[in-house]
Amino acid sequence: MNKTGHQNLPKVLGIAMVKNERSIIEAFVRHNIRFLAKLVVLDNGSIDGTSEILSELAVEFPALLVVQDERFGYTQSEIMTAMLHQYQAAFRADFVIAIDADEFLDVADDTSFFATVNQIPANGFGLIPWCTYVVTPNFDPTSEPDPLKAMQWRRRQEAPQYFKVVMRLDGASAADLSLVQGNHMIESLTGRDIPGVVIQGLRLLHYPVRSREQIVAKTVVGWMAYLAVNPQAGDNKLGDQWRTNFRRIVSGDRLDHQMLSEMSLLYSQTPRKIDWSNDVVHEGSRLVFERRYSSGLMLDTVELLALSWEQSITNSRRLAPTAKIAALIGEEKPAAKSGDATPDSLPAEVVPSPNTAVEALIAEGKIDEALELLSQSIAKQETAELWNDWATIQCARAQHDLAEQGYRRALYLQESHRSSAVNLGILLMSRGRVQEGTTFVQPFASTLTKDEQDAITALSASFAGTESEPLPATPQIAFAPQKKRFLVVVRAGDNSLHPEWLQGSEARNWDMIVHSFGNECPWEDEEGVEIIRATGAEIKGPKLRAIHALYERKKDHFLSYEYVFFPDDDLAADVETFNRIFLLADHFGLHYAQPALTHDSFMGAWGITMENRSFLLRYTNFVEVMAPVFSRAYLQLCAPSFIENISGYGLDLLWSSWIPSPWKIGILDACPVKHTRPFRVGKLYETLKELGSNPDQELVDLIRKWKLVKEEEQIAGRVVIPTAKIRGGILRNQTKVTVQDGQGMLLLQSLINGFPEEISRDHEQAISLLLPVIQNTMDCWSQYRLAGQAGQ
Repeated sequence: MNKTGHQNLPKVLGIAMVKNERSIIEAFVRHNIRFLAKLVVLDNGSIDGTSEILSELAVEFPALLVVQDERFGYTQSEIMTAMLHQYQAAFRADFVIAIDADEFLDVADDTSFFATVNQIPANGFGLIPWCTYVVTPNFDPTSEPDPLKAMQWRRRQEAPQYFKVVMRLDGASAADLSLVQGNHMIESLTGRDIPGVVIQGLRLLHYPVRSREQIVAKTVVGWMAYLAVNPQAGDNKLGDQWRTNFRRIVSGDRLDHQMLSEMSLLYSQTPRKIDWSNDVVHEGSRLVFERRYSSGLMLDTVELLALSWEQSITNSRRLAPTAKIAALIGEEKPAAKSGDATPDSLPAEVVPSPNTAVEALIAEGKIDEALELLSQSIAKQETAELWNDWATIQCARAQHDLAEQGYRRALYLQESHRSSAVNLGILLMSRGRVQEGTTFVQPFASTLTKDEQDAITALSASFAGTESEPLPATPQIAFAPQKKRFLVVVRAGDNSLHPEWLQGSEARNWDMIVHSFGNECPWEDEEGVEIIRATGAEIKGPKLRAIHALYERKKDHFLSYEYVFFPDDDLAADVETFNRIFLLADHFGLHYAQPALTHDSFMGAWGITMENRSFLLRYTNFVEVMAPVFSRAYLQLCAPSFIENISGYGLDLLWSSWIPSPWKIGILDACPVKHTRPFRVGKLYETLKELGSNPDQELVDLIRKWKLVKEEEQIAGRVVIPTAKIRGGILRNQTKVTVQDGQGMLLLQSLINGFPEEISRDHEQAISLLLPVIQNTMDCWSQYRLAGQAGQ
């Protein structure tokens, strides 16, 4: 480590992108660098002195590396992902953490820090929860000029709870990973599932609002940066936090201390009534820092905004890492000649085709440098050719799993890409999967080189144990039995419909566990179907509590599948429907999903779940607990909450609120199931009563605990239930329509057309079903309602 001398501890790389943070940047570096082997801070064109402070700190701390990127525009995800790829390739850290300048690791020492991050599974990620400090109504800035020392109160609870991500790489490349906007989550560029956990015993102290001057400057400059990238961001609901605060600042109301404290408490939170006596708790400063190069004061707000406005118009959008870093990653950049210019149509940061440079690096034996150069190019614009070259280098590094993923990504982008298909086929054969490999090679049999033919012949003979034979004109595909990728888990009573799910003409792409709790258990194990008889409290226990107990006993088995589906046993469907549920969720990379309900289903309170025949799927903010599908990583995150209450009421709201991206949750319309029994009848509710459970009260308690509503309103002892919304969807012709793309009216019309004619004629029912998308796409609900009433 840079300060402690614990050389045997894991190496942690921190990456951060900052802009105009002179009041906090020194504290950020001094506090956090204690736990980091290397901290790379990218200064995004600061004009308030941040860069100069960082330069001084870099002299004091050899572990601090400062780079510059003067592009004006809110492209955090793109820049941070490029930093992740670039600096992980250079430093080969065990862990990488992406943090902001107003975030501080809250842990006693480096040994404790490493103990907490070691909770992260191999090749996985950990989530560090925010703990946000706020400006309170009685905050007196004159008593302590340094806001970080003066702020002594934090939120009692985050609602919703946000996290920042830590990646466990153990020295491996990060080329497969992409950081989601805000550094709240990561995604795989090749579509693989990434295991994750919420880290216990570690917090990220968060100071987003510190003074009136700071929040005004941060909000205005931040919103300008969003608009610089996308002038339609205001219409498309992008940058919601920036836009909301900007509108509040320019509304004409004076930003007094009361308004500042409210903005502080509700920053990135669900709007609600404020009760200062219950919403905050006193906890003194836990930061460790001194000030040598800064005072904690902001640059004059008017001066900062004026300079930012000038910068937004004249900025050259150049990416200029220091010569030290360029040399470190093998990218020596020639000095620009006087008069050189970059065409407007080709921003300077676009990297030309790397083929020549990659070949040169490989010829010099610089395999890792070549891989990193390809990774940077893929991050800019992925192509089948780039992924093929990337995967081939992974083969040379004996990273065969990554190589397979790379070749498959290339074929996903270009199905007929010959090199990727042949290379993947040979790779699979070399790993003993001869028949599977043959299916990729066969379409290109007439183009095989002699070396390729010899390799295929030798591999076929080696694994078949027979003399070599010519490649057959038509491969005889006969896959060896393999464990399937998907799992269905059902709590089955005596009248369970799950035997119907096994009926159909298609082969199952899923295995099933039947947890039988009825008086009889007439089913027997068969291939891919395991029958488990419930015992003890699990016999009468509600669905989720029993599944939680089963999950804890068979966690490794559950998590060996890419998706796990927990349908109720009263859903009517067949094997083809279940196959499509998994294929759709997998194809579109959803973390949390459910099949839609057919129009003749018994419907509950959530009309949004009704099938809409215009769509393959709809992106929503809600999935019902009746039939949830979890990705492996998301199941790991949600499973501990299965026992949050007895009835399970409200857990679907909770899980839906944790989704980090609006495009990772949805309702699958192309594979609807029929709900065959009325809601809230049957033995379950008698059992809940016996167990002392009041489902309605548990729902209210859960909403209050996790603060899932915009505003709590006591109406006859009930709270307002969160609104289910539709954000977009994939139409049957595979066109994506979203609110953010300004396609609200097309989305609305598609919804109308997708309902059955009898529902379209029923004005009140149609309006109730369309209300979620109307609320989310336009601000004219009242006018729409009046127009609808006039037409009755």
